[in-house]
Amino acid sequence: MPMRLNAMSDSNVEKPAKPTFDFPLFAHPAKRCAKKTRRKLHYFGLWDDLDVALALYKKQKDWLHAGQTPPSAHAT
Repeated sequence: MPMRLNAMSDSNVEKPAKPTFDFPLFAHPAKRCAKKTRRKLHYFGLWDDLDVALALYKKQKDWLHAGQTPPSAHAT
Protein backbone atom coordinates (compact mmCIF):
# COMPACT_ATOMS: atom_id res chain seq x y z
CA MET A 1 0.00 0.00 0.00
CA PRO A 2 1.58 3.35 -1.00
CA MET A 3 2.08 5.93 1.70
CA ARG A 4 0.02 9.10 1.28
CA LEU A 5 1.67 12.39 2.05
CA ASN A 6 -0.35 15.27 3.37
CA ALA A 7 1.32 18.68 3.40
CA MET A 8 -1.02 19.99 6.09
CA SER A 9 -0.10 17.28 8.60
CA ASP A 10 3.50 18.35 8.90
CA SER A 11 4.41 17.69 12.53
CA ASN A 12 7.46 19.98 12.31
CA VAL A 13 5.29 23.11 12.11
CA GLU A 14 5.53 25.08 15.35
CA LYS A 15 2.12 26.50 16.10
CA PRO A 16 1.82 29.65 18.21
CA ALA A 17 0.24 29.48 21.64
CA LYS A 18 -3.15 31.03 22.33
CA PRO A 19 -2.80 34.67 23.41
CA THR A 20 -5.28 34.11 26.27
CA PHE A 21 -6.87 31.05 27.85
CA ASP A 22 -10.35 31.88 26.53
CA PHE A 23 -9.30 32.77 22.95
CA PRO A 24 -11.93 30.98 20.79
CA LEU A 25 -9.70 30.10 17.81
CA PHE A 26 -6.89 27.56 17.51
CA ALA A 27 -3.76 27.50 15.37
CA HIS A 28 -4.29 25.14 12.44
CA PRO A 29 -1.17 23.60 10.81
CA ALA A 30 -2.14 25.43 7.57
CA LYS A 31 -0.95 28.62 9.36
CA ARG A 32 -4.52 29.83 9.76
CA CYS A 33 -6.71 30.52 12.77
CA ALA A 34 -9.58 28.05 12.83
CA LYS A 35 -12.66 27.06 14.80
CA LYS A 36 -14.77 23.94 14.52
CA THR A 37 -18.46 24.82 14.64
CA ARG A 38 -21.28 22.31 14.14
CA ARG A 39 -18.76 19.64 13.08
CA LYS A 40 -17.29 21.82 10.33
CA LEU A 41 -13.91 23.56 10.32
CA HIS A 42 -13.91 27.28 9.52
CA TYR A 43 -10.83 29.46 8.88
CA PHE A 44 -10.67 33.10 9.94
CA GLY A 45 -7.25 34.47 9.04
CA LEU A 46 -3.52 34.04 9.38
CA TRP A 47 -1.55 33.37 12.56
CA ASP A 48 0.32 36.62 11.95
CA ASP A 49 -2.72 38.81 12.61
CA LEU A 50 -4.84 37.39 15.42
CA ASP A 51 -6.84 40.60 15.83
CA VAL A 52 -8.18 40.41 12.27
CA ALA A 53 -8.98 36.70 12.66
CA LEU A 54 -10.82 37.32 15.94
CA ALA A 55 -12.79 40.22 14.46
CA LEU A 56 -13.88 38.07 11.50
CA TYR A 57 -14.91 35.24 13.85
CA LYS A 58 -16.98 37.61 16.00
CA LYS A 59 -18.64 39.00 12.87
CA GLN A 60 -19.59 35.53 11.55
CA LYS A 61 -20.15 33.47 14.71
CA ASP A 62 -23.92 34.01 14.99
CA TRP A 63 -24.49 32.66 11.49
CA LEU A 64 -22.10 29.75 11.97
CA HIS A 65 -23.63 28.66 15.29
CA ALA A 66 -27.08 28.82 13.68
CA GLY A 67 -25.90 26.54 10.85
CA GLN A 68 -26.20 29.25 8.19
CA THR A 69 -23.70 30.61 5.69
CA PRO A 70 -22.42 34.07 6.64
CA PRO A 71 -22.99 36.79 4.03
CA SER A 72 -20.06 37.41 1.73
CA ALA A 73 -17.97 40.52 2.27
CA HIS A 74 -18.50 41.27 -1.43
CA ALA A 75 -22.30 40.99 -1.30
CA THR A 76 -24.20 43.99 -2.55
